[in-house]
Amino acid sequence: MRAVVGLAIGAVVAAALVAMPRGEIRPELPASLAPLEEAVGREPSVANLVRLSAALVRHAQHTGDDAWHVRAEEVARRAVDADPADSNALALLGWSLAGQHRFAEAARAARDAIAANPEDPLPYGVLTDASVQLGQYEQAIAAAQRMLRLKPSAAAYARAAHLRALHGDQRGGIELMRLALEATPPTATDERVWLLAHLGADQLAAGDEAGAARSFHRALALAPADGRSLLGLAAIHAARGEGDEAIALYRRVLGLGPDPDAHVALADLLVSLGREPEAAPHYAAAERLEKEELLGPGVPELRHLALFYAERGTEPERALEMAQLEAERRDDVDSADTLAWVLYRCGRIAAARGLSRRALRLGSRDPLLLYHAGIIAAAAGEQAEAAHLLDQALARRAALGPLRVREATATRARLGETHRPAAEPRPGETNRDRLAPSDRLHPSDRSDRSSPICSDAPGGALFNSASQSC
Repeated sequence: MRAVVGLAIGAVVAAALVAMPRGEIRPELPASLAPLEEAVGREPSVANLVRLSAALVRHAQHTGDDAWHVRAEEVARRAVDADPADSNALALLGWSLAGQHRFAEAARAARDAIAANPEDPLPYGVLTDASVQLGQYEQAIAAAQRMLRLKPSAAAYARAAHLRALHGDQRGGIELMRLALEATPPTATDERVWLLAHLGADQLAAGDEAGAARSFHRALALAPADGRSLLGLAAIHAARGEGDEAIALYRRVLGLGPDPDAHVALADLLVSLGREPEAAPHYAAAERLEKEELLGPGVPELRHLALFYAERGTEPERALEMAQLEAERRDDVDSADTLAWVLYRCGRIAAARGLSRRALRLGSRDPLLLYHAGIIAAAAGEQAEAAHLLDQALARRAALGPLRVREATATRARLGETHRPAAEPRPGETNRDRLAPSDRLHPSDRSDRSSPICSDAPGGALFNSASQSC
């Protein structure tokens, strides 16, 4: 177990955590990284410190243990102290801070790195990631575009893909993720597995179950124990009514190690099959693991436990405080969605409706956001809007899970036949977000596939109309 660092947690939330044990946050360095640490011991140069910090960040990402981000930060700060103008050291400092969910600090470090060397693509990636998490989407778009201009790499394509999806352009995001795969050599197995798993998740969110299954199977051919791909396949089986196959896959994921998402998904499926007693231990395990996550290094990620409580209808005060804390420090669409859903579960429909509109302000087609917004709109008496949102969510049912599909289907049936005016904008939608797909810039629209995002056109956004030149 690891100590709490970062955000001050409110009294109600803290009360849920005081009984949890705290322990050492410095795990033993793996043998593969020992030579890099020995090199730093012999010669603590900026170059050696940067190499060690980068390896620690990669190890943190591979293991999912944020304690390694803390170690990476310590090493990166030593490099920055030795040379405050070294862009690599500053970028790695930002990278390690982002891994601890300290996004505002990460963005500052990235901007310092860019000021030191505007031609280095790495800090633009850090700035993109931190800006997305903070809800500063125009800044994220500008950084991603600049990263692509400097070096159209798999990392740049993947970030651009995520931004496309955030803005509702799922097809464009999937095309960019495929470009990221094309840019990744066959020998980079870990990177290809990560990209294939995320491609599958994007396809699932777009309602393409067959395409998602192919991507997940490709990932598993390279890494049979990839939990993300196993979870995706389990969700597809569950949506198809193949409960035994889905249960087997969820249990296979849990055999790899603790995973709160797998526990919740398995429990939801068991409840949907009328097997509530079997589900209860999995819900309990998920809650325990989410609480343990709050005790990790860096800023606690509160939204997952808040949503867990809201979905279960338990701990409403704790859920509300957690969701409010997230929304206060981050203006991103997921924080708005989490608070909207918690408020809805607390019966505060008007406040929930306003926030659900804010969660969809980019035009997102995320199934969970659409589902939440549709249920909330129905509760607010907006029948046509609710039907429109729920129809979109149910078209992506495999990404929702069986219990949400059940509630969405029942709510949609109660709404009956409704017609939403075609010209009416979606909640929070801007004119730029409403550009027809044929007017959006897709990789296939360009003869130069090395840089599919237009960075110099007026407005400098990912979604420039065909009339603007690149």
